[in-house]
Amino acid sequence: MSTTEHEREDHPPAVPPEPARPDSGGFVLRAVLAAPVLLGVAAVTIAVGEPFAVSAIASTTAIVLHAPTRYHQRPQRILWCYLAGLVVSAAATLIGAALDVPPLYSAAVAAILIVASPAGRVHPPTVCIALAVTAPLPAAALLGRWLWFSALALGALALLWVLTARPRRRRAG
Repeated sequence: MSTTEHEREDHPPAVPPEPARPDSGGFVLRAVLAAPVLLGVAAVTIAVGEPFAVSAIASTTAIVLHAPTRYHQRPQRILWCYLAGLVVSAAATLIGAALDVPPLYSAAVAAILIVASPAGRVHPPTVCIALAVTAPLPAAALLGRWLWFSALALGALALLWVLTARPRRRRAG
């Protein structure tokens, strides 16, 4: 049985898990690295007065801090999953607002679509994006909230990248 191009795309080769090591200080290090990301997200959320649900960012933070090498090998996977989650979620809530559907139902529809999509399999926290904005607002206000959440998520992913980067060795020249 041969595999089609679609099957290869839908089932990318698995990245081997990082080797298990004793947790000598790992807990403390992950806590120290998670603090600026998650406290920063909370601070921005409070400062802009937007009641975002940030479970997608918190879940992604946990995944990245437990496997930073994997994140640095393929950061585009998480970025594409976030992009897909944002597009599906914003579209669902905007359509829901136009049809006067309760926001939580629109978020549930978006979550269903994300769960069924490759993004839901590749990076499961993507489904939490659907619940980031569930306030009953006019379309323009919803769009503004989605833009704020997108910026917040991108900032968190960038900060995780910087915090988990390994110093490069200089070549003797």
